[in-house]
Amino acid sequence: SCTVSQELANLEREFRDMLDPESESKPRAAEVRAMRSKINALKREVASGNGANIIQSQTKTRAPEAKEIARKELERLREEREKLLKMRAQVEENERLKERNKDKGISNKSNANNVEPEHDNPVTTTTTQKPKPADERKARVAHMEAEKHKDDDIIDISAVIMDDDMKTLIMKEEQSRKEAEKLEASRLMAEAEEAKYAAYLEESGDFLNTNSGIRSGINDPFLDRAFVVEKLESELLENLELQSDLRAIEDIDDKLESQKKEAEEAKRAKAKAEAAKQLAEAKQKAEEEEARSVVEKQQREARMNAEKIAAAQAELKAMEAEAKRLQRLAQEKQQQQETTTPEASSPMIESPGSRAIRDLLKKKQEEAAKLRQLGMVEDELAKREVQEAARKNKAIRDAKEAEELAAKKVAETEAKLKREAEEEEEEAKRVAELKKLEEAKKAKETLMRLKEEAEELKAAAEAKKLREEALVKAQVEKERAAAEAREAAQAEAEAKARAEAEAEARAEAERKAIEKQLQIEELAKQEQAKADAAKAKADAEYAKAEQKAKKLLEKTKSLNSDDIKHLRAKYEDLAKESEASPGAKRDWAEATKIAGDKVRCMEQHSHGQSPKDNALWTVSPATPVPGQSVTVSYCNQNTVLNGRPKVFAHFGTNQWSSGAEQFEMKPRASAVAGDLTSVWFDLEVSVPSKAVILDFVFSDGNGAYDNNNRGDFHVPVLCANEMLERSRIESCINIYTKLRLEREEEDRLEELRQMERRKLKEIAKVKAAELTKKQRAHVLFTIPEIPKAGEPFKLCYNPKNTNLKDATGISVVGGWNRWNHEQALPMTKMTPDPSCKTDSQDYFSIEVTSPTDAFMFDFVFCDQDGNNYDNRNRLDYHLPIAGGVNADGSKAVEKPMHVMSVAVEMAPIAKVGGLGDVVTSLSLAVEAEGHRVEVVLPKYDCMKYDLIDDLKEEQGFEWGGTYNHVYSGTVEGVKTFFIDPDNGMFKVGMVYGTDYLSIPMTDQERFGFFSKAALEWMLQSGRNPDIIHIHDWQTAPVAKFLVEDYARYGLDNPKVIFTIHNLHYGQALIADAMHNCAIATTVSRTYAKEIAHEGCVNPNLHKLHGVVNGIDPDIWDPRNDKFLPQFFGEDEVIPGKAAARQALCSRSNLYNNPNVPMIGVVTRLTHQKGIHLIKRAIYLALERGCQVCLLGSAPDEKVQREFEEIAHQLKQQHYNTAALHLYYDETMSHFIYAGADMILVPSMFEPCGLSQLIAMRYGTVPVVRRTGGLADTVFDVEHDHAKAAWEGMTPNGFSFDGTDEGSIDYALNRGIDMFYNDIDAFRKLQANCMSQDWSWNRPAIEYIELFHAARKV
Repeated sequence: SCTVSQELANLEREFRDMLDPESESKPRAAEVRAMRSKINALKREVASGNGANIIQSQTKTRAPEAKEIARKELERLREEREKLLKMRAQVEENERLKERNKDKGISNKSNANNVEPEHDNPVTTTTTQKPKPADERKARVAHMEAEKHKDDDIIDISAVIMDDDMKTLIMKEEQSRKEAEKLEASRLMAEAEEAKYAAYLEESGDFLNTNSGIRSGINDPFLDRAFVVEKLESELLENLELQSDLRAIEDIDDKLESQKKEAEEAKRAKAKAEAAKQLAEAKQKAEEEEARSVVEKQQREARMNAEKIAAAQAELKAMEAEAKRLQRLAQEKQQQQETTTPEASSPMIESPGSRAIRDLLKKKQEEAAKLRQLGMVEDELAKREVQEAARKNKAIRDAKEAEELAAKKVAETEAKLKREAEEEEEEAKRVAELKKLEEAKKAKETLMRLKEEAEELKAAAEAKKLREEALVKAQVEKERAAAEAREAAQAEAEAKARAEAEAEARAEAERKAIEKQLQIEELAKQEQAKADAAKAKADAEYAKAEQKAKKLLEKTKSLNSDDIKHLRAKYEDLAKESEASPGAKRDWAEATKIAGDKVRCMEQHSHGQSPKDNALWTVSPATPVPGQSVTVSYCNQNTVLNGRPKVFAHFGTNQWSSGAEQFEMKPRASAVAGDLTSVWFDLEVSVPSKAVILDFVFSDGNGAYDNNNRGDFHVPVLCANEMLERSRIESCINIYTKLRLEREEEDRLEELRQMERRKLKEIAKVKAAELTKKQRAHVLFTIPEIPKAGEPFKLCYNPKNTNLKDATGISVVGGWNRWNHEQALPMTKMTPDPSCKTDSQDYFSIEVTSPTDAFMFDFVFCDQDGNNYDNRNRLDYHLPIAGGVNADGSKAVEKPMHVMSVAVEMAPIAKVGGLGDVVTSLSLAVEAEGHRVEVVLPKYDCMKYDLIDDLKEEQGFEWGGTYNHVYSGTVEGVKTFFIDPDNGMFKVGMVYGTDYLSIPMTDQERFGFFSKAALEWMLQSGRNPDIIHIHDWQTAPVAKFLVEDYARYGLDNPKVIFTIHNLHYGQALIADAMHNCAIATTVSRTYAKEIAHEGCVNPNLHKLHGVVNGIDPDIWDPRNDKFLPQFFGEDEVIPGKAAARQALCSRSNLYNNPNVPMIGVVTRLTHQKGIHLIKRAIYLALERGCQVCLLGSAPDEKVQREFEEIAHQLKQQHYNTAALHLYYDETMSHFIYAGADMILVPSMFEPCGLSQLIAMRYGTVPVVRRTGGLADTVFDVEHDHAKAAWEGMTPNGFSFDGTDEGSIDYALNRGIDMFYNDIDAFRKLQANCMSQDWSWNRPAIEYIELFHAARKV
């Protein structure tokens, strides 16, 4: 227990040091909570042992430290009390001034009364909007003027202080008076609490440790006071935790800013030195140094004055924050007093803490008065400094111009040197490349020369063969001569026997025969000598050729070795090069895969004969050499060919890549004569020069094969592995080169397409801006049309078209740069101005001059009393200002926002319905406007992970009883984070549907967990976005969790935007989100009106705005749709749609009849989608001779079976004109959208609808029921001309209102009649549909305006 007590004492000492107000370190809330948890754990452990002894040992060490902390805390509280008392005195002085002003007739009437919004007006609606407060410095100047003339009855005080600044000041003083009264009440309650606690101490007479429950007999007043202070600090700590975190963040920001400034100063110093060196030839050094010293002195004086003013303002703000903190403390003490027992009626004993609070109040009031006086003096000094600075600007500008000129020269010199270095480097690279090409050329020539020598050796071998044939011929000739000699001798003997009379003739014949014999023998000897000489020469040549072949083989091996090294080096270079871009990386991966697949089959046979069974077959030589012969021997005994008289070999190479040749094998000569079951058969074949693996299969020629149980017979040639490696590398290099060229060409074409898209997008943006101006032109406009920064412009306003139509006078209140600019336009009366428009006398106007650094003018209108406001349904009016420039010379632009979208669907990786499309497309559109957008999504196990780029795990967090993994990746260019808890909530193989599984969790529980986990991750990862965008019931709990659990602990910056995609699910969750969000939206204006009466929406109807969804024109683009057989635009609508229709008919097994309309349907077969009207439309279209193609499925099995029966019936009766595809097919959906003439969308209710928008993008005319988003996007060709004109469009389809069959007949028949009776008008209608912009251009701008409006809530 002694060890535990020592550890407890050490921890408590560290805890007190941590809370010491004079400590330099500022602990974070997490550190304080961790330390407190450790202390409580040890105290519980002590409570189970000898508590009295432990407490006694602790007290000996803690008493002096507690006394010192108590003394410091009492001193600090006294100082704060003095400040508060001073502040109170100032409030009383302000109250006195206010009473005096009231006596002289100064009115202080409030101008803010709420007006209910009028949702029916498409342009403006009304709510109360207070003007933005004016600058406090101007208010103080007005106050000084009033004090200066307060005793002068001649001066009209109202002329000095009756502006908006003085009204604001009076309102502030009233607020300060109320706060002082609250602080006084808090002080009294604090004194009562202190008195109660003192009475309790006197009554108990001992020390109580409330945390551990250990009571001891120590009665040390300093120790008691120390623990009172410790208790007080514990109560204050929760309110100080956020401030500690903010101070730490500010310290880090200050350090970064100081480092940045030091770097900039160093850079500027270097530039000045270089500039001085460059200007030394043109100017005298003495004059430059003198001018520079003057400028620097002036700058230092200006900075010192600015720092003094900033420090005074910061101190004043800190004192106000401290007063608010003490006010919160007093409120907490009051709440605690109300919950305690009636012992508070004990005698009042003023404690040091109570006195300190009063002293601190007085002191803060005195310091606030001094700071205000200091601000007045500093204002006067600032005016003088501005006048003095004006005289010095010329010298500063000259110095800056000189510095800029020098810097420019230095930069030009550096750029020139850099260009020369780059040119030299490029030249060196070209030389090296040429050198490599020369070496490659030489190597190629050497290889060709060696090949020619090989050919010569081959020719020599053929000559040797010819010589051997000549020797054989000579031998034959010799034998023939011998035969002739024998015949001659026989003839001579016969001649002697036949005729002795002819002796001379016989003798002559004998002599001739002898001579002839001698000649023949001599000839035979000569031929033999020639043959021997030829043989010797051939042997010598053969030996020489053999030696030369060996040398050639060695040279070839050496050359191949060098060549493979070169290829490997090139291979490695290309591998490194492919890392430079994602496209090259994908090409390299594909090339290596293809090349590896080509050689992988052969690699398994490159290590030796297969099968290795010398009793079955052999190869001689065992390692064949390309270009030489090889003998294959096969034993048919114990095989399927046993007993066959003939055996054939089927021969091929490289896994039969060049086919197979059949050869009859010869039986061994040792076979027994007449034995038809010879065992061994031989075949000699030539090995092709490009062979790597030799392939064999044996047969009897009549269908019986021995193929080694389908494995075939294989043997590798010499250096097979090296040849395979070479083949793989060469193949990889060639394939990669081809893929890279194809990709570069595709990238070039894609860049052209993107340029065209950007061009069309910019045109659409310009049209959208022009339409916005046109729609509000009857309410307001400016002269000139686009105001410029720093120049005056005229604002014209017609109240007759707004809720201020009955106002007798009109005023305007304005500001700049989203109300964030220091300048403001106070409430200013507008004057009637008939010159605004010649055809109207109802306009009011005012001339306004914008600041030079403005990029936007923000304003609202009100009546002359300031009671009713026209603020565009709490969105305010905003006008862009052109040409704004900041003080540093940069362009004045709007600061980007950080938007975090929390959703459970996202296309294309986790898409179930239109929600996934909206999340992805809206994120891309807002990001394109310059804002930072991130998406948080559950990490489902059923996502399409191949569509996520750069997926990697980030830092996770422990929460919710489990560890939560966090991953990041990019989806369609949007940064996306995935939360994956170890509890398995999102490893169920689906996005929705766990309500029907046997697992103990529902969709609402899963998505509720995810909603809170997303906020926990933002808090723990330090993210504090400007906007959190949540979608539908699934992530609706985020709004409530943020307000109740996270805003107070650091996640206080975000404002929640809640979008309702479909109200028919999760209405209780939607009601909570509507209550806790800043602004709510739904996906069309008409749908917003349709759901206005719903109980979950109506109480917060003033927050609801309707914004029509868009589609992503890059995904749905007929000019670049990979599913279509032919790309087309609005100028190619006829041939493009004809090709798509042909593909649709071929895919649907329909006869293509282009003379009749093709009616398409792409939908889920549910009652919401109007399935009874879909069935009616199918039969009506067939009756009118049309063709019909439907794509979709039903989640209800009964509905699915019903449509399957219809499909079967139509297949029998209308097999050439109707096709129902009762499933989902991505390719088929593109074919229907592009190939159909009309698309049918007869929904009972439709929040927005995407089918009609996609169809119009492909030139398909929509036939819809007028509801929700269908009513906002489809304008009937006969009835909606005015409505279409208001949207800047022309009619684009056919619509109906009812839910009966006659209603859809009316709309569909009109479309069919137009096709049959006026095909040219119908084609123009299709082209018109394609030309309309239903992208996210306008919706994204509307959402951004709503984001800004939410930031003001």
